[in-house]
Amino acid sequence: MLNRNQHKSVSELSETELRLTRLSVHPVTNIRSLTAYYTNIKVKKIIDKDKKQVSGYPKNTLLSRFNWLPDQSMIACLNTTVIGIEVWVLHIAEAKESIMQTL
Repeated sequence: MLNRNQHKSVSELSETELRLTRLSVHPVTNIRSLTAYYTNIKVKKIIDKDKKQVSGYPKNTLLSRFNWLPDQSMIACLNTTVIGIEVWVLHIAEAKESIMQTL
């Protein structure tokens, strides 16, 4: 289960962006400035009623680009920070996220 803010904050709206044809790009992270970011993750087994809160990621995360591993045991995603992008891995069975690499 992914949760996100419905509206961007004033600081996000006031950030500088580069315009390349029809594409708006953030100059520090080099990703699209219109990317939808998720701020909270919960996992749930199909047979369970309750959702389990994922732990391990920092406060004020901006998560995007979720990709399942072929065996479906983990999900890789990007966390956008002020200085760049980090690759995070979510271990589904443990409901815990860990950083893999800062780009």
